Amino acid sequence: MKPLVKHVLSKELQLFFDTVVNDLMAVEGKPELTAAALKTLEQDAGLQQLVPYFLQFAAEGVPKHLRSPRLLLVLMQMLGCLLRNQYLFLEPYLHQMMPPILTCLVGKRLAEDPTDTVHWMVRDEAAALVAAICTTYGSVYGSLVPRVAKTLAKAWLDASKPLTTHYG
Repeated sequence: MKPLVKHVLSKELQLFFDTVVNDLMAVEGKPELTAAALKTLEQDAGLQQLVPYFLQFAAEGVPKHLRSPRLLLVLMQMLGCLLRNQYLFLEPYLHQMMPPILTCLVGKRLAEDPTDTVHWMVRDEAAALVAAICTTYGSVYGSLVPRVAKTLAKAWLDASKPLTTHYG
């Protein structure tokens, strides 16, 4: 067996990652910090080394915050900013991006109160991300669009699923 190779981040990148994550999660208290963090993720050219960490943060954060639509919205916006960042190469990470996005799209319950408008914004943001990923990478990865379509059709055609899932 080969030993695992650890990815080493500089102290500066670790500090940057921690700062951005803290600012993203400051949704309730300081929305200007969240907006600044999202803008950084969308425009910064030096984030490639941090992409796996941000994707892991989103993958762990979605199940953890399933009843907090404001935090889910921020996580979806974070993934959208990474997708729109022209300096990042995200193709190797698509398989990590899709599960949290699809969970926010067709998940049964994303909020305690399904009439909460933020709940619907989370689903709309997730739908926009799925569309962007399929449009951008669908021609490169032939199985991407059929797999997404199968997942969405399964949720849509299952009459036992709630309205919130069908909306997604």
